[in-house]
Amino acid sequence: MNFIKSLIIGLWVIGLLIALSCPAYAEYAPMTPDMPQVKAILYKTGNPLAIVSLNGSDYHAFNGAVFENEWQVEEVRRKSILFRKKSNYMFVEIFLNNKKNLRQTIDTSFLGRDIWLSEALEMIAKVYDVNIMMHPACEKKVSISTQPRTLQALVKGAVHGWCTAVFEMPFVYVVPAKSDYLKSANYNYFVSSYDLSRLEYFYPGLREQGWLESRGDDIKLVLRRLSNGMGIPLMFSEKLNFPVYASFRNVKFSVILEKLLYLNDCYVIEYEKGLEIAR
Repeated sequence: MNFIKSLIIGLWVIGLLIALSCPAYAEYAPMTPDMPQVKAILYKTGNPLAIVSLNGSDYHAFNGAVFENEWQVEEVRRKSILFRKKSNYMFVEIFLNNKKNLRQTIDTSFLGRDIWLSEALEMIAKVYDVNIMMHPACEKKVSISTQPRTLQALVKGAVHGWCTAVFEMPFVYVVPAKSDYLKSANYNYFVSSYDLSRLEYFYPGLREQGWLESRGDDIKLVLRRLSNGMGIPLMFSEKLNFPVYASFRNVKFSVILEKLLYLNDCYVIEYEKGLEIAR
């Protein structure tokens, strides 16, 4: 009897050792055309973000995200994304089409092909928790392949040469390279002349903090959103027409509005019951 017990225990221990020594098994699905396509990956340890395209729509991919109730993001990696299909629990690792050799000693990398500059800047704004506004003239398809050590180097690597980035943390402005936008003397004149904080006493809604996410939305739509958020009537001509590229989070409406006006050559006219935006 003791021999049988010892034999059973011995077999159990051997089985346990074999199980521990074998790698975990995961079944991977074969690649098919209807799978997500990875367009860009901004990798930062602890907070990676990617853009994936699926069935004609683009999505921001982060760890734990689920697309169309089927594709769950298990892990955003430096050059690929590991998905799990919820319908059959199979794994799919989809790689970004980029041959750059990455140095593992640098924490951050940004790889992307044929994406809009506004998309790249929105990713940077979310990962680094900064506020970014871009002049419409800078919108262009870009390919990015960089391993920056600082936020400044990251933004400059994205905007290339036809635009420039101006840093006034926590704000970043991307403007045409050959322009007078945000030069010190010009900007200081703007602040002293059009600082909307002076209107906060008369329009308390300007003091409230708000968000603005605009991916090229028309200025009239953006002003309507701001008007609803502030609770202040904003008037404008129907002829006012240009796209707005901005990503602001938890910023006073007075600051959002003044940045928006200056970067797009607009000004504000004060009325008793509201503000008019003109150009």
